Amino acid sequence: MNATREMLSPVPPGAQAPDFALAAIDGSGTISLEDYRGKSPLFLALFVGLWCPFCRRSIAEMAATEPALKAQGVETLCVVATPPDNARLYFKYRPTRLRLAADPELTTHRAYGVPKPAPTPELMQEMGSVRINPDGIFPQPLPVEEAAAAVGKLDGYAGTHAAAVAATQGPVPDRPRRHRALGQHRMRH
Repeated sequence: MNATREMLSPVPPGAQAPDFALAAIDGSGTISLEDYRGKSPLFLALFVGLWCPFCRRSIAEMAATEPALKAQGVETLCVVATPPDNARLYFKYRPTRLRLAADPELTTHRAYGVPKPAPTPELMQEMGSVRINPDGIFPQPLPVEEAAAAVGKLDGYAGTHAAAVAATQGPVPDRPRRHRALGQHRMRH
């Protein structure tokens, strides 16, 4: 089984949380569970990546609730399965006060038993039949891919083709960069 698809059992209640050490998205070094252990309760949120419109929206919503948690003595940490440099660029234009860590290999997700099923043809067919209405924002539930595109558009996010595919199938491998005919600008397709 591919390591990125490997699934462990969820952490049972009362069990010690698995340790991790990840790159801080703000560039301040490493964030580890040890930073919090024995000091304060931690609300740990694991996101599949910034390519996911539902994850981007959830991070923004968490930023709004983080002060209330902090007032109760609870720290918040979001782990995003996005390469650190990509995440830094995203948050440069969409700043947040949340503490963020990058885990592009999903090691923390696997350690906590968060499933990451392989995008098999059968799964993709099933996903095509699923209809969702996140937060009740649409008049009626939409297919997942359509809902993802609509949420991205509502949030003013202009993704790439790779992001659109990733929203329903998971990240796609990097494609060769193409140069514009005029100028030296690089675009990702």
